[in-house]
Amino acid sequence: MTVAAIVSVQICAPAAAQVNRIIPIEAVPGLFKPAIFPEAFINGQPVRLGAGARIYDEQNMIRMPASLSGDYRVAFVRGSMGDILQIWMLSEAEYQVVAERAAAARRSGGLR
Repeated sequence: MTVAAIVSVQICAPAAAQVNRIIPIEAVPGLFKPAIFPEAFINGQPVRLGAGARIYDEQNMIRMPASLSGDYRVAFVRGSMGDILQIWMLSEAEYQVVAERAAAARRSGGLR
């Protein structure tokens, strides 16, 4: 019985832990609104999700585009063809950090 109790605690423990995520420095903040895959909108502009695009929710779980509706604060990375490769759905605090980082990069000439 003791072994079963220890295993169940270890399985449940990660769900209760705070998620620490690494969002790449090149990620850009925006407002994401999914449409019929592979179409979507970021900041009101039409975009295309690339093949194999990954959307991570606030718990860093992958979400399917068809399961989403509404508007989301996100950070996103574009591929070499301009399509969206990765999207991170952000909490308000995460969004502020990414937005400040992007603003600082624009001031220094790093982002356009």
